[in-house]
Amino acid sequence: MHMGTTVTVGTKQLKNFKQIIINNGVHDSVGAQPSGAFRIDVKAIALGCGYKSVFYADNAQQISENVQKLRKSEGPSLLEIRVHPGARSDLGRPTASTQSAKTEFMSFINKNL
Repeated sequence: MHMGTTVTVGTKQLKNFKQIIINNGVHDSVGAQPSGAFRIDVKAIALGCGYKSVFYADNAQQISENVQKLRKSEGPSLLEIRVHPGARSDLGRPTASTQSAKTEFMSFINKNL
């Protein structure tokens, strides 16, 4: 998503809209150039665009706690998860459709958090 979409989400006030940002601070897949994402206040931006609540996590315990809060919150809501840059050397490019990836991710969240 880009900033224009963030404004649209905040304006529409969809009560079931939940967003998770996995923020590694770089454009990892194209050479790990810094993205600037660690230097901005995601919470202030989301709240300023009309999100009802914003959560933050940078460790496993916070992820678990804040996914639960995200689930219970009225949308639009957002969870920023800060992670370290980097990927496995054998990590391939996506082969699944975006719909399939969404379904798998939601299934993982529902089973594990």
